[in-house]
Amino acid sequence: PSQPGMSTANAKDMEIAVVTACRSRSTSSHSLTPGRKAHGTRDQVHVWDPVSGALLASFKNGGSVVHGLAMTSEHLLAAQPGKAGIHVWNWQSEQLALRIPLSKKLTSMTCTADGVYCLGGTASGEIFVWTVGDGTLHAAVQAAHFRQIGVLRVTDNGALVLSGGDDGVVHVWRLATLVAAASAKPQPHLSLTEHRLPITDVHCGSGGLCARVATASKDRTCKLWELASGMLLCSIAFPSSPSSVVMDPAECFLYAGTTTGHIYRFPLHHTNAEFRSSSGMWDHSVAGKKSVLSGHSKPVSSLAVTSNGLTLVSCSEDGTSTLWDASSCQALRTYKQTDECTCVGIVPKAWLQNLVTEQRGGELWVSSQTRP
Repeated sequence: PSQPGMSTANAKDMEIAVVTACRSRSTSSHSLTPGRKAHGTRDQVHVWDPVSGALLASFKNGGSVVHGLAMTSEHLLAAQPGKAGIHVWNWQSEQLALRIPLSKKLTSMTCTADGVYCLGGTASGEIFVWTVGDGTLHAAVQAAHFRQIGVLRVTDNGALVLSGGDDGVVHVWRLATLVAAASAKPQPHLSLTEHRLPITDVHCGSGGLCARVATASKDRTCKLWELASGMLLCSIAFPSSPSSVVMDPAECFLYAGTTTGHIYRFPLHHTNAEFRSSSGMWDHSVAGKKSVLSGHSKPVSSLAVTSNGLTLVSCSEDGTSTLWDASSCQALRTYKQTDECTCVGIVPKAWLQNLVTEQRGGELWVSSQTRP
């Protein structure tokens, strides 16, 4: 991995593990670090130290679809690409802990923060709800969307579930009604309907019912919403379709990864009228070249920001996963793989302390390879 000067301050502050998932294009071994090699012949989830670049652990039989990797304090879950099933590991062992067989392949998946429930979306617009611990199916919501569900998110308080579909709609559901869907067909709490093309990503900020939500769509816009009322706060236009979106914890900046591989950093607290175009949308271009993160050559699949907002993590279909300094928009470290990266996430280092014996610095990096 390349490492053009990683900030020591950032390294001490993060104390995180970074989780990425990939779709394998080759059966050959991937030379990802100077240390251990990841095996290309089996799907795996890899744990990395972002400071040293060392591969610390590999979870067997890993990999996931886009927006199909979920993490709790006890478990790591992956919706299997090309297969109707979920694989579950616990952080204390590299061996697969549980296989949850399904009747349909999942196109997206998420978990509640407490690790009790797992939710999955399908190509036919259904939402399934399981218990993480034993894989018990609680409910199957038919026709939650008219088309494929590409992304699912849960608010930080676990009360609401957001589903983004290829029908261009983001539905907001009460988790309690989804869990009880076996006895009564649930209806969305509210729906966000301003997008005109399929939803590619959804990010839910902090604050539970009062959170702000960012959505990305193939209509080349990201939109910011007030979750409590469903009010559209702003719409930001981009030169290419945003494929991923995230906000920093303070919600000062919105980051949008696009199909061209560029990542745009947009200041949300800027109120200058020059941000608005004749159509009323905010224009990313006024932020200038310093707010464009360039390094990926194919669509950016997923984005995540550390809890202190100092570091952005991205992964792309070009097989690279990159750590960025959020303030300077400079790459800190890039991992090159022969696989198509589909997901990225961040977890506390403490979750893996009983598993990882080789640690350097304050952070860990987790990645997975998936065979299609």
